[in-house]
Amino acid sequence: MPQARLRARRGTSSPSAARRFDFDSSLVRQSVVWLLAAKIFGLIVLFDPGGFQAFDLPKSLFSRATEWALGAALLVAVIRYGWAIVPRTRIHFLLFAVVGMHVVSAVLAEDRYVALYGERERYLGLTFVGDMVVMYLAASIALRRPADWIKLAAAASLAAAISVLYAFAQRAGLDPVRWADTGRSRPFATFGNPDMFGHFLAVVIGLSVAAFVFASGRHALLTRVIACGLAACCAVAASLAATRSVVLAVAAMIVLLPALYLVHSGRSRATVVRVVAGLALAAAVVAAVLTVTPLGGRVLGTFSGTAVTRDRILIYETAMAMLRDRPIFGHGVDNFGVVYPLYRSPDAAQVLANTPQSSAHSWLLQTAVTTGLLGLASVLALIAGSAWVLLTEGMRRSPLIAGPLLVGLAAYWATGLVAVGSVGVDWFPWLAFGATAALVGRREETVRARERHRAPVFIVVALGAIGVLSGFFAFRANHEESQARSAWRAGRAAAGVAAAQAATRDDGGRADHWNWLGLALEQQKQDAPARDAFAAAAARSPHNAVYRMNEALAAGRLALASGGDGQEALELAWRAVHEDPNQPSLYVSLADIEQAFAKPDDAIQHILHALVLYPGGAGWDAKLARASAHAVDLGAARAALAEAARRNDTAVVRVGLSRLALKLGDLADARANAKRALELEPSNADAQALLQQLGG
Repeated sequence: MPQARLRARRGTSSPSAARRFDFDSSLVRQSVVWLLAAKIFGLIVLFDPGGFQAFDLPKSLFSRATEWALGAALLVAVIRYGWAIVPRTRIHFLLFAVVGMHVVSAVLAEDRYVALYGERERYLGLTFVGDMVVMYLAASIALRRPADWIKLAAAASLAAAISVLYAFAQRAGLDPVRWADTGRSRPFATFGNPDMFGHFLAVVIGLSVAAFVFASGRHALLTRVIACGLAACCAVAASLAATRSVVLAVAAMIVLLPALYLVHSGRSRATVVRVVAGLALAAAVVAAVLTVTPLGGRVLGTFSGTAVTRDRILIYETAMAMLRDRPIFGHGVDNFGVVYPLYRSPDAAQVLANTPQSSAHSWLLQTAVTTGLLGLASVLALIAGSAWVLLTEGMRRSPLIAGPLLVGLAAYWATGLVAVGSVGVDWFPWLAFGATAALVGRREETVRARERHRAPVFIVVALGAIGVLSGFFAFRANHEESQARSAWRAGRAAAGVAAAQAATRDDGGRADHWNWLGLALEQQKQDAPARDAFAAAAARSPHNAVYRMNEALAAGRLALASGGDGQEALELAWRAVHEDPNQPSLYVSLADIEQAFAKPDDAIQHILHALVLYPGGAGWDAKLARASAHAVDLGAARAALAEAARRNDTAVVRVGLSRLALKLGDLADARANAKRALELEPSNADAQALLQQLGG
C-alpha cells in the first residue's frame, strides 16, 4: 500500500495531504455543487418549443436527469467519506415527516399513477418529491464554503437575467418562437405562464433585496450593485407580467426585511433612519407601479367587484368541498385535477371559461386537498422550524445567507397563497431548506477519506449515467405528440397516426398520447382501432371524461355503420357524463349520439342543459335548432328553445322557435320570432323565408 495512503488512514499525513483526502476539498463535493448550480440554471431557463408540453415537461426531465447525477455523486461521497458528511439538524426530521405524508397520501390516492408522476402539464407527483429530496440532501451536504454559495447565486442570477431578457423580447414582439399566445400583453418568459413567471420573479426580488441589505465585507459594493440591478430588472418584468400575487410578496418583504435589519444591526438612530428611508422608498416604488404599470391596473381592478375574483373564489370553494370529504390524508399527491370533475360547480364553465383545473391556486389549499390536514401540518412545521433556526442561528452565523433565504422564502410562500405550483418555481423551498441545514447544521470540519471501494463506486457511477438518460423516451414522445397534433390539424392522417403510435411506444403511460392516436385514426376513418385507442386513454386517465366520450363517439359511428342500436355508445356517453357531470361539452356530445340514434327529444334537453351551464358554447344554439326540427314532443322542444333564447338570444334559436310555432299552428308567435331573428341578424335567409311564407 502506498505510504501516502498509510499516513492518510492513520491520520499522520502532512497538512497538504490531509487536505487532499478531506471531503471539504474533494472533487466529489465540488461536483455536487456544480451539479446543483446546473440544475437551478436549467429549471429556470430550459424549455422546448418543439415539444407538445414546451415548458414544465422539459424542465422536469432535465431535473430528473440531474437528480440521477446528484444521487450518484452523493452515494459516492458516502462510500468514500461515510455518513459524517451529513450535517446534524432537526430540519432533517421535519423534512422527512413531509416526505412521509406524501408517500402515505400517494398510496391512498384516487389515481396512483398521477400521484407517482404528477398531473399532465404539472409533473409534481411523488417522483418530483424524490427529486427534491435529493436536491435538499445535496445542498445540505455540499454547501460548505463561501465559494459554493457564490456558484449557486451566480447560476440563479444568470438564469433569472436570461429569463427576464426573454420576457422583454416577448413584450417587444421580438420572440423568435411562435407561440399561440405571443406574450406581448403579459410575457411568460421561460415559464410558459405569466403567473408562474411572476411567482419566480417575486422570489428573485426577495433574494436580491435582502442580499443588498445584508451585503458586507470587501465584496459588499459588487454584491449590492448586482443585487440592485437584478431586483430592478425583475421588478420591471413583474410589472409587465402583471401577476397580482407579487403584491403579496412585496407586502411580506416590507414587513419582514426591516424587522430583520433592526434585529441584526441594532436599534440605533442611524439604523432607524435607514429603515424609515427604505420604507419610504418602497412605498414610492409601489405607488408608482400601481399607478403606471399593467400590474397596477390588474391589482386595482381586483377591488372593483367580486366578478373580478369570482374565478379564484369558485376554485377555493371547490377545494374546500374536496377537503371536507377526505380531510386526513387528502385525495393524493397532485390529484387535485383527478377529483376536480366530481366537484366542479355548475357555475364553473361560465366563470372559468369551461377549462379543467389541476390546481387549487394556493399552496395552503393544494397541500391540504392532496395530502390532507396531516400533510399540511407537516409542511407548516417544516416552514416554522426552518424559519426559527434561520432567525436564531443563521442570522448570527451569516446574515448574507440567512437573510436572503428568509426573505426569499417569505416571498415564495406569500405569492403562493394565490398562485399555481410549477416545476420551474417549486424547487426553491427544497433548496432553501437544504441550504438552511447546511448553514445551521452541526458537522465535522474535517472528514477524511476511508479505504477506497472501487467496485461500488463504479457501479454507482454507471447506474447514475444510465439514470441520466432515462428521460430520453419521454422527451422523444413529447416531440412525437407535437408532431401528431400538427399532422392532425393539417389533415395529414397517416403522418399523425405514425407519430402518435411512436409516442405510445416511447411513453405508453400518458393518456394523451393514446387520445391523439385515436384522433388520428378517426381522421383515417378507422373507427375500430380509434375506439381502442380512446379506451386505452380512458383507462389510463379515467378522471378525464373527454377520453371516455371520444370512445363513445367512436362506438356510435361503428354502430351506425353496422346497423346497431347504439346502446353501447349511449352507455359509454352516460358514463362520461357521470364522471364529469358539470362539463357542458359532454352533454353536447351525448346529444349528438342521441340524435344519431333517433332520440331527438333527449338530445334537445341535453343541449339545453349544456347551454344553461355555458351559454357561450360555439354552435350549440344551431345544434339545438336542428334537433328541434326532428322533435316528437313539440311543446317540450318549444319550451327548451324559449329557455335558450332567454339565456342567449340568437337568430338561430329564434328561427327554430318560429318553425316550431308554425308546426303548432301559432302563426303570430311564428311571425314574432322570425322578426326577432331578423333584428338579431338582418341578413338571415331562413328568417326572411319564414316571414315570406307567413305573409310578412
